[in-house]
Amino acid sequence: MAHVLLVEDNTPIRLLLTEFLETVGHRVEGASDGAEALERMRQDRPDAVVLDLQMPVLDGWSLLRTCRETPEFAEVPAVVMSALDDACTTVAALGVQRCLSKPFDLDQLAAALEELGVETHASAPHCTYCGAETATRDLRVFTRAQPDDRWQLCDRCWMFLGVGFQAHRPAENLEQRLSEPIPIHAADARGWISTGLARVGRQSERTARQLAVSGSSPPGHRGESA
Repeated sequence: MAHVLLVEDNTPIRLLLTEFLETVGHRVEGASDGAEALERMRQDRPDAVVLDLQMPVLDGWSLLRTCRETPEFAEVPAVVMSALDDACTTVAALGVQRCLSKPFDLDQLAAALEELGVETHASAPHCTYCGAETATRDLRVFTRAQPDDRWQLCDRCWMFLGVGFQAHRPAENLEQRLSEPIPIHAADARGWISTGLARVGRQSERTARQLAVSGSSPPGHRGESA
């Protein structure tokens, strides 16, 4: 599957786009600003970047300039999405070949990636928890019947796992717990993911669908999303 880095500071929109891109067969990694995106790119070079322009810390223009000036990332294709009137003109000089004006249809995003040669494959393992065909994370678990088993989790369920773990064990560190030789009890893992899902909330998904990548922010959201 293709590895797509999605850079969007609006969490509901990022979740919606992640879910869609995973559904069509991509492995999606998210970042909330350009600085975080660069760090993730250094750890694992993506096949393509999908990015917003107006973001905190490091905006989309700066991210694109840095990528073009860095030999390792200079050839990584990018799809820009923005509600700014002159966005497509301003990013064309930075080598961006596909620019989507918000609001846009989700199929347009899939088509833009396909036009850039970013291919999808259907051979990815299914997520043990939600059944998504984009499982990329490996979790060692155990039950009484299976003392050492492995779950494949998608990025969203992995995120829910982290949120739920923090809710149940605020004084502990998930990364440290995962590095211990004793696997996670399967019942605990299910409980953490369930709690994380509830914490993030179905309201976020409903809000994201209502926004429909319109470029608007939900009430109380301070971040830029154009």
